[in-house]
Amino acid sequence: MVYNIHQRDIAAPSNEVGELIDSLASKNDRLWPRSEWPAMRLDGPLSIGAAGGHGPVRYFVTAYELGRRIEFQFTGPSGFNGHHSFTATSLTDNSTLLRHELSISPSGTARLTWPIFFRPMHDALIEECLDRAERQCGSCQGARGTLDEARPEPREVRASSSAPGDTGVCRLSRPGRSRAACPGGSRGSRWPCAPPPT
Repeated sequence: MVYNIHQRDIAAPSNEVGELIDSLASKNDRLWPRSEWPAMRLDGPLSIGAAGGHGPVRYFVTAYELGRRIEFQFTGPSGFNGHHSFTATSLTDNSTLLRHELSISPSGTARLTWPIFFRPMHDALIEECLDRAERQCGSCQGARGTLDEARPEPREVRASSSAPGDTGVCRLSRPGRSRAACPGGSRGSRWPCAPPPT
């Protein structure tokens, strides 16, 4: 079982942070870092049953509480049995915990593709979501600078898993801003040219 959590204390009221969640997959998406990663796209408005994904990762909405929480169930890649979610929880009048949780029971080839291929990208992408949330709410020093300037220090991410290669606690370094060439791919995207076969 893989249980992967990223969270950030955002210096803003919960309604403001909740609005970031509500903007997911819209033309004015303020949470997902779509300039650097494949955009989250759904086949309709953010609501239960809306289906889509980002890159090769596919899912549909299973729960949605306006301004507070959204949960998606995976339908791909093969062997991704589980869900992921964003939640905004009020800590004080001007502090909100923004949390992303992923819980999957990988099967088949996913037992290898998760720790080797998908997990490093997942960790980097979600940390950029949290960086973006801080910038949108103006809750970090240098909020108008680059993501690297806004938060140069690595954060700790807790994850538990029985999958090969996973450890209880890992340290994340900021992904570089360099953009590798990808023949036939999207210029500037951090997603590799193609996912491994599943």
